[in-house]
Amino acid sequence: MRHIKMKTQTSVFSQSPDSQGNDQLEVILYEVGDVLFAIDILNVREIIQTSEVTESPNRHPSVEGVIQLRDEWIPVVNLANVLNVKTHAASKENKLMLLEKSRNKLAFHVQRVTKIRRLRWSDVEKPDALSKGLESNVAGVLHIDARIAFMLDEDKVITDIISQPVIIQDEKDQFR
Repeated sequence: MRHIKMKTQTSVFSQSPDSQGNDQLEVILYEVGDVLFAIDILNVREIIQTSEVTESPNRHPSVEGVIQLRDEWIPVVNLANVLNVKTHAASKENKLMLLEKSRNKLAFHVQRVTKIRRLRWSDVEKPDALSKGLESNVAGVLHIDARIAFMLDEDKVITDIISQPVIIQDEKDQFR
């Protein structure tokens, strides 16, 4: 399994540039279907090739299953499902972006990781009509190389998934 190690420090998208004028932002550009997204590089632990996903019972509808990575079981989130974006058939370009937030580790399944770009925080625009249909999961909009990239609000995606009860009440009653 090939993987790319990333920085482990975390940051929050809503963070503003520090008082010393640091307006720098590094993002990883990736695609879900044909839609370009960006994520702050500080929020990604590593990027790995997709591996076999083991289905798990009673999971959130956007979780494909789990992978085992270095003796840890990590849930795999299907971002296409979360974002309601159509995807193409699986390919060798599919990747898993591993994130760790508040001790929760998740892997985001994406179709393609394209590049890393250094930008300024001031380049990030507020979501507008361009993000129609994605607005609940988008924290900002970037204009990059004549394309629009949406800054994913990964904190919201993760919170939405981990806040769901694992076992639905009707299923609990089956075991009584």
